[in-house]
Amino acid sequence: MVRTVRQRVRIKPGGMVEIRSPELPEGASAEVIVLVEQEASAKSVPSLASLSGHSPPCFKSAEEVDAFLRAERESWDR
Repeated sequence: MVRTVRQRVRIKPGGMVEIRSPELPEGASAEVIVLVEQEASAKSVPSLASLSGHSPPCFKSAEEVDAFLRAERESWDR
């Protein structure tokens, strides 16, 4: 079984990251993954939606979806 400990940390001088938790048993082996959040002004990877463009939603409400599906099902019986 894998136990997960997630913490928000500040990166210290020299790129040092420190994690402390009573859940971490002394001497145990652990894997640490660091995901650094980018500042808003930094260049970031564009989202898939921005690459493919945006399209308006097909349906404006759940009722429209139900009506469309009902009409489709009725067309199968014709």
